[in-house]
Amino acid sequence: MSCDQAERLLQTLRTQIPGVTDDMLNLQLFNVIDEFFRRTNAWQHYDDIPLQENIQQYVIPVPSGAVIVRAMGASHNGMPITFQMSPPDLVWLFHQPDLPMIEHPVVMGVSLSVAKDCMAKSCDCWEIPEWCWNSFFQAWLDGVLARFYSMPAKPWSNSAQAVYHHKRFRNLMGGHKQEAEKGFVHSLPGWNFPRVGGWM
Repeated sequence: MSCDQAERLLQTLRTQIPGVTDDMLNLQLFNVIDEFFRRTNAWQHYDDIPLQENIQQYVIPVPSGAVIVRAMGASHNGMPITFQMSPPDLVWLFHQPDLPMIEHPVVMGVSLSVAKDCMAKSCDCWEIPEWCWNSFFQAWLDGVLARFYSMPAKPWSNSAQAVYHHKRFRNLMGGHKQEAEKGFVHSLPGWNFPRVGGWM
């Protein structure tokens, strides 16, 4: 469960934004997390879609509490395939599956964000993977602080702090987007030209 990590984030926000209500925290935290996932593609999900002969339209499995942001790709028997998305969760294959093709499922990859239905619940009940709360804690903290500090005529209003945390949020979001594009691998081995007598 992500309850401990969510509570840690909430407690940190309460100490830096005195007087804020839990409903306001929940709303702004939802907005920040939704913006973060939609811009970074950091929450990705891959699932098998069993094929049926001559059927080209399929529903993409989506985890509870999540919504699809965009498709990341699809493959069949290890090879990329062409397809078209029909929001929110339908995929159209360009080729009708025949008998040999249905022996293997399509592996569909999508990026996700938190579903709007979650706003009716406390954030510690949102079904976001725990690793996300751990990895993106600082980005989400800065994003929420930037939103609150930029509110006019509030006890916590602070234009300088709003600019500071907004810049940090944008920078962290850019870094996490690059991480997601690389599959969260810190560095990939470089290619060396083979020398005589074998590969190096």
